[in-house]
Amino acid sequence: MPRTPSHPVCDVIACEICLKEIPRDLAKSSESAEYVHYFCGEECFARWQRDESDAKRKKPG
Repeated sequence: MPRTPSHPVCDVIACEICLKEIPRDLAKSSESAEYVHYFCGEECFARWQRDESDAKRKKPG
């Protein structure tokens, strides 16, 4: 007889920086332009912010 899971299956996403899979409801998120980016924690979120800031400074404009 097949077993049913004791807990409901959660929606899992990948961290934008380290690609670690995390439950969507525990992820930190940042909405920018037309996208939503998800992060596993403050460290990856801060790294993404630094990378975005550096990319904007390097962009010719």
